[in-house]
Amino acid sequence: MKNFKVITYIILMITFSFSFSSCEKHDDIHYHSDCNIVSIMVRANSPEELARAGVEPTLAIVRMGARPDDLSYERTARKRAGALGIAVRPIVLDEFAPQEALEAALHEVNHDADVHGCLLFRPLPSFVDEARVCELLAPEKDVDGITLASLAAVFTDGHRGFPPSTAAACVELLE
Repeated sequence: MKNFKVITYIILMITFSFSFSSCEKHDDIHYHSDCNIVSIMVRANSPEELARAGVEPTLAIVRMGARPDDLSYERTARKRAGALGIAVRPIVLDEFAPQEALEAALHEVNHDADVHGCLLFRPLPSFVDEARVCELLAPEKDVDGITLASLAAVFTDGHRGFPPSTAAACVELLE
């Protein structure tokens, strides 16, 4: 249960942080109401509450190569995660690393109790079986909704995996 609260905290904080970044720049009214939503979520699983439990929320970012769009997204994710009290552990593989190296990295993430969530940057190089690799990520660490279990959770309100963050933020706003 503790890991579920931590991963929920990571997903909610990054989801709301990314989903409303355009509002922050262009519309003060949305910015203020969005901040209230984030503060409500923080109260549910605050960094202080997690720290008292001896937990440092940690997000692994796994990428192959150094595509400019990936690097930009990673910088933004690190900045926002840091502001929310979430540690980021980058796992960077060479763009020509074999699929086995990527699979080993995901295996490490899956079995590391100190990593609570994972973003796998895609698209992957063409020689990598993306569907296979996505399914290797443990659904309980899939903060981007890339596994089949996460997709099923969208339609079944399941408890394994998580829906894609942008969709989850939209649903949360509608509710």
